[in-house]
Amino acid sequence: MAAGSFHWDAASVPLSERFDCFVESVCRAFTHLEPTRLDRSAVFHARIDHRETGGVAVTHLAGSNYLSRRTPAGIARAPSHDYYLNYLVTGTLQVHQGGGQAAVSDAGVFILDNQRPFELAMPREGAFRSTVVRMGRPLWLGAHAQGLPGLEAMLRSHPLLPLLKMHLAQLSARGATASD
Repeated sequence: MAAGSFHWDAASVPLSERFDCFVESVCRAFTHLEPTRLDRSAVFHARIDHRETGGVAVTHLAGSNYLSRRTPAGIARAPSHDYYLNYLVTGTLQVHQGGGQAAVSDAGVFILDNQRPFELAMPREGAFRSTVVRMGRPLWLGAHAQGLPGLEAMLRSHPLLPLLKMHLAQLSARGATASD
């Protein structure tokens, strides 16, 4: 593993240990998320490819049947001042943050504020693939957005959203071919 990159694939872990290994090796160690398994009878899978170069971080994620939370305790353990621009390549997620919620599906874009608690839920037997770009905390973004509802409204109404989605789709396609 090169400096600034991280790769983890549940396929290398025995089925009975996959989710617990994912929680301990990835979620609590790096992202400080608290995942919950939605369907213990379904086969769990997850793959993460993360690259960071020149202050830009891009993470390609694929996963199934879990709920992901960033809790106040996780925020206290690992403070972060970043926003995360999320492009959902495939799947469906319910996103909850700051009293707002959004249903996001294929080719959807949403922003999460990592300083605030959030929850990402997928359908019980669902799977998703996404690309996440870490952004610093620009003052203009924080000044115009009061949590998820404000961020979502600003993003949906922005005239450059189609161009952003096109570039995120290209970035996602490159990430998928690099990790497959």
